[in-house]
Order: sequence, then C-alpha cells, then structure tokens
Amino acid sequence: MLSAVPPSTLARTLRRAEEALSKTLEKYSPSRISWPSPSHQVELAKLVEALEPLLKPH
Repeated sequence: MLSAVPPSTLARTLRRAEEALSKTLEKYSPSRISWPSPSHQVELAKLVEALEPLLKPH
C-alpha cells in the first residue's frame, strides 16, 4: 500500500478519473490524450525506481 490506499482502490479511482477526463475532452479538438509506449513506460518506471526504491514491484 502507498499512503494507506489499497492498490485496488487506487486503480479504480485512477481508471474512473481517466474515463472522466477522456469523456470531458472528447469533443475539444485542441486536446489529445496520449500514453507513452510500453518501452518508454519501462524507462520511466526505472527512473522512478531509482528515486524511490520502495516503489519497486515485488
């Protein structure tokens, strides 16, 4: 757990927030949601782990 929030609660909350943001920006043409590629996500995760070793997955 991170900050006393169970992982399932955090995942559910983030999913709902992403859905709300996507729906809100759906018809706003200047907006665009893009996610990093899987390989870039791995690199970002390595950077986070280097700074916060306790966040490393078990």
